[in-house]
Amino acid sequence: MRITHFDKEQLKRQEVNIFVKNLGLAATNASLYSLFKSYGEIFSSKLAQNLDGRSKGYGFVQYLIPENAQKAVTEMNGKSLENIKLIVEPYKQKENRLISKEFNNIYVKNLPESITTQEALDKLFAPFGERVSVSIGQHELKGKVGYFGFVAFKKPEDATKAVAELNGKTVEGSSLYLGKALTKEERERDKRKNALNSKEVLRKVTCYVKSSTGNPLSEELIKAQLGEFGVLKQINVLKRKDSQGNDISLPIAFAVFEKEEMLRKAITEYNKPGKPLIISQLENKQDRTKRLKRARTQKRGLFNPMARSGMMNRLQGRYNYLLGMRGRVNANRLGVDRRMLVRPFYMMRPLIHPYPQRLAVPMVCRLA
Repeated sequence: MRITHFDKEQLKRQEVNIFVKNLGLAATNASLYSLFKSYGEIFSSKLAQNLDGRSKGYGFVQYLIPENAQKAVTEMNGKSLENIKLIVEPYKQKENRLISKEFNNIYVKNLPESITTQEALDKLFAPFGERVSVSIGQHELKGKVGYFGFVAFKKPEDATKAVAELNGKTVEGSSLYLGKALTKEERERDKRKNALNSKEVLRKVTCYVKSSTGNPLSEELIKAQLGEFGVLKQINVLKRKDSQGNDISLPIAFAVFEKEEMLRKAITEYNKPGKPLIISQLENKQDRTKRLKRARTQKRGLFNPMARSGMMNRLQGRYNYLLGMRGRVNANRLGVDRRMLVRPFYMMRPLIHPYPQRLAVPMVCRLA
């Protein structure tokens, strides 16, 4: 939830925005507003919240003038709130932020069989500095039990040093992996980002294949026709079941090239009259929907002479005026069925009105 007045130009001003961190989990939008309202008139305030409405511990405040924002940063930064020091600093856009690479918590996996307890794991990291906490867990992968752990150092430089020296090091035949311990939100964000990237990469090297004759396709035919343009990593011919449960190939398939350049070359050079296949770049759902909708709109205009000449718009405008949609005529007074007002005139047919003496126009229409 954001408490604000809408002003597009004001929202773009960065010098009046401040970022507030280390707010309590019980913080609300109202408490954030009350905390900073004494430094000047607030244009906007927003507390970051989870899906269940709980505070994430940070928020944003925007003042009307830069002097008030600077005053709030100077006086509130480092101030204790519920025994926690607030961090208040000028807001920076994402692309202008210096992302901190410092971290205290380390995630370690591929531990050898000799390190299966907290004491053994703590001993491994003892030379690098003071530890705040050490924990260890186990998981089963491909029928084998493996161990992983988390180590929290007191100083970020100690954690950085441990990762630099132990990551990739072989201990008793096991190659250790060390890295920053990610939060749940960071892991979910990385998963979504990787999934989108992998889908986009796959789409750029995948083509949609269709038979120009309507005959079923086969992997051998596709390889013979498209193999000259590059390496085909995968071919997927769509199939369906017949009445006896046997697979029947359809005239539709997908082919994955090794490189994007190979696909572009195939689309450019192969699509010619007389070829048994028709190939095109694989589209995502949104782009395909827009293209089909645009094609349907153009087709309706192509086969409708009235629409092409603009006559339909003029007739529709006159019809709307007579029925009172934009004119001064009252449709109720004319005895017009209100359902007509939502359909164009060319989709309606004559109506025999039960009280013809009330009609003020020679002909009225109703829904077909």
